[in-house]
Parts: sequence; structure tokens; C-alpha cells
Amino acid sequence: MVSAVRAEAQSRLRKHLETDGLLTDEERDVMRWGGNGPKSAPRGLDMRVYRDATAMEALVGWLWLGGGGGQTRLTEVLQRCWSATPGAGAALK
Repeated sequence: MVSAVRAEAQSRLRKHLETDGLLTDEERDVMRWGGNGPKSAPRGLDMRVYRDATAMEALVGWLWLGGGGGQTRLTEVLQRCWSATPGAGAALK
């Protein structure tokens, strides 16, 4: 399941959530804020992918800490991410 937490996978999930229409304006603002922070990406990683990944991490952290509906909303967002991840169920078996 390591592939699901790689920056590339998080970048794909960000794009999925943004085009899915699930996110609120406030959640999109958190992601925009979280993706603007990094000034450089780790070696071998595209900067856009890295920023997308940090944006997803910011959203998850913000929801975990109670922003925008808190953990109930976090569960909704993560379930949507889970359903968008091919083979996610098989990875746990």
C-alpha cells in the first residue's frame, strides 16, 4: 500500500477530488495554501507533483484537526479517495 501514499498518488487524488466536485470552497482554499508552501521538491520529484501532494496532506491534516466538519468530513473525503484508488481493497488482503 506504499504506492498509495507516494507523492505521485497524492497528486492524482488531488486532481480527482478537484474535478469530482466534492470539495468545498474552504477545502480548496486549504489545498491551495498547502500547495504553495514548498520551495523545492525532493530529488527526482517533479515540483508540481510535490505541491499537489503537500496540498493533499494539508487538507487531511486540517480536517483531522477539526476544520470544515472535522473527522466526519475527513472520512467522506478519504472514502472518495479510496474509491478512486485502483486495487486499494486488494492491497489490504
